[in-house]
Amino acid sequence: MVYPSVGLYRTLGVLGLVVTLLVVWLGWQFEVAIRNALLIVSLFSLVIACMYFHLGNEEAHGAFL
Repeated sequence: MVYPSVGLYRTLGVLGLVVTLLVVWLGWQFEVAIRNALLIVSLFSLVIACMYFHLGNEEAHGAFL
């Protein structure tokens, strides 16, 4: 029997948030065109982080069992 572990999902979610914040912070160091591109890319990593947090919550509640 496999028991659900939400640690991996939460770790990946936090890693996604860190990557998002790092890309946004680095984006302010460049000119406008590169800044806008990096902000759009950071939205994708934010969505991925939110998906991992959601998967962790679903598994914690036993939705996948």
